[in-house]
Amino acid sequence: MTTALPIPIEFDLPTGWSAVSPEEVGATPLAHVALHDRAQGRFRANITIAGGLRADSQAGQAGPAGPAELEELGEAAFARLAQGAGATMVQRRAISPHGAPGLAQVVQVSTAIEGGPIDLTQGQAYLHLTDPQEPGRQMMVEIVLTCLAEDSGELLPQFEELVASVRPTR
Repeated sequence: MTTALPIPIEFDLPTGWSAVSPEEVGATPLAHVALHDRAQGRFRANITIAGGLRADSQAGQAGPAGPAELEELGEAAFARLAQGAGATMVQRRAISPHGAPGLAQVVQVSTAIEGGPIDLTQGQAYLHLTDPQEPGRQMMVEIVLTCLAEDSGELLPQFEELVASVRPTR
C-alpha cells in the first residue's frame, strides 16, 4: 500500500518521466515514484518521494527546520548509502524552493546490481514543508533521484526542476 504524505504535495514531473504506483515497483513505503522513460541496460533511472511529520509537529509546535537539522538528514542518508556501497559526497548546498528551507546533495555510488559493478549518481533533496492550513503542522520530505553516473549530466538538472516545483497543497 502506498504511503500518503501527511501534508499533500504537488510537483511538476519533467518530460521523459512517468509516474508509477509504488506498489508496481515494490516500493510500498514511498508516497511517489517516477521512472525515466528510457531504460539503460540493467538499470532504469528513478525518482522517489517520501516524508513524514516532524516530531515536534505532532503538538503543533514545529518551527522552521534549521541548517543543522537539514545537515543531519543529509549526513544520515549519506551514511546509509556508504554502508552498502562505495559512496562519495560530490556536493551539498542549502536550497529554498517556494521559500521552504531545504538541503540538496549529490552522491556518487559504486555498487553491484545483478552481480555486476555499476556506478550510480544520487541527487537527494530534503525539504521542510508547512501545512498551508495549519502552520504548526510541518513535515520533512525526501526526494531522491538515482541514475547511472553517465546520465547524471542530463538527469540532475531535470531533478532540480522537479524539486523546485514541489509545494504543499490543501
